[in-house]
Amino acid sequence: MIRQYSKIIGTHVLSYVEGDALATVEDLIVHPDTGKVEGFWVKPLTLPLKHAVLPWEGVVAWKRHLYVKDDQAIAEPEEIIRIADILTRKTYYIGNKVKTESGKRLGKVFDLDFDEHKMFLRYLFVRKSFPFLRSAPQFVHFDSIVQVLPEVIIVKDEDEKSVKEASLVEDRQPAMEV
Repeated sequence: MIRQYSKIIGTHVLSYVEGDALATVEDLIVHPDTGKVEGFWVKPLTLPLKHAVLPWEGVVAWKRHLYVKDDQAIAEPEEIIRIADILTRKTYYIGNKVKTESGKRLGKVFDLDFDEHKMFLRYLFVRKSFPFLRSAPQFVHFDSIVQVLPEVIIVKDEDEKSVKEASLVEDRQPAMEV
């Protein structure tokens, strides 16, 4: 199933056995080089932590909510080395600018989608924004990304022609489970 970033933010993390609410999803943690979703930034509801991470491996089921075995699946970012390494790079997708290799600005990432089973990004949804005016959303395939930097995402020039209206992709998206 394909999941959109904008639709998973705020999702509850529940205990699989008891059904107790343990946390709320605040963001995704995506490896900038591979596009693999490594985990989730969460706001714990039962632990004395302000923010924590939930590695993808800690999720036992994903329906309307994320289910974990227990609150031990939720940890501080420093406890999971591969996630801590990603976070130290300070590279983000949402809100980051997108430019081609030749420097043409395509806009900013406002949403993305990924395959829930493979946990890899598929598309970045990009939009130019001017005061009081927003352009039509477009999408950029993950394979066209050259580099993800803290201040910009660089995409291939030849793929600029293949950037399409985002509404075409949204129409083909399967409905999320309820």
